[in-house]
Amino acid sequence: MHIRRFLHALAATAALLGGAGALAAPYAITYHGTIANSLMPAQAPDGAAFTLTLVMDNGGTTAASQNWSVANLTCGFWRWNSVAVALDLSGGVALGTGSAATNAAGVLTGVFADVHTGPLLWTDYSVSGLPLLAGADLIGWYADGSAQPFNIQAPWGATFDDGVAGGGVNMVPGRWSAPRPFTGTCDASAMPPVASASAAAPVPTLSQWGVLLLSALLGLLALLALLALRRHRTR
Repeated sequence: MHIRRFLHALAATAALLGGAGALAAPYAITYHGTIANSLMPAQAPDGAAFTLTLVMDNGGTTAASQNWSVANLTCGFWRWNSVAVALDLSGGVALGTGSAATNAAGVLTGVFADVHTGPLLWTDYSVSGLPLLAGADLIGWYADGSAQPFNIQAPWGATFDDGVAGGGVNMVPGRWSAPRPFTGTCDASAMPPVASASAAAPVPTLSQWGVLLLSALLGLLALLALLALRRHRTR
């Protein structure tokens, strides 16, 4: 009887460990704006909604009580209509200052002061739905509150603003979504994360120590089961 109770306790502990761990996961915040003062009306017409998504990974397992620096940015996306421009921000490509932060409820309480990469070649981005303009080989983007946050810089300035005061991406928490789990890839095929009630919940999995402990418990469970079986047969 005591062995049976112990086996049940071990099984319950193993089940608990199976859901207790958590693995680091990227989170994304998204800014929503409206294109205005566009100098490329065929590609980016005034009045079209656009989004800028920044994907962050600081090794955390939840969106609650977190802080992400510019160095934690892994990728980003500009999207409007059928256009997608994916930004690879890993390896120190992202430039800027400040950090994004959340409270214990996973609510965004701070956002970067400014983020950009400077002008880069089209080949440094993943682009879909945007025909390359003749002779254009540089684009730039700036999330810093200044006008002309997205522009094609060569050979002529093809830009657009956000349709708010100042014309730039507003770097205040209220204009950005709460951090949401991001499971896509950093290319122009990935869709921005959508709202979900469990956005701040950790991703259930096992840590390295959890795997070792669970393996030891399962081994002990098998040994005790074998001993119990042998005892039963000798009666």
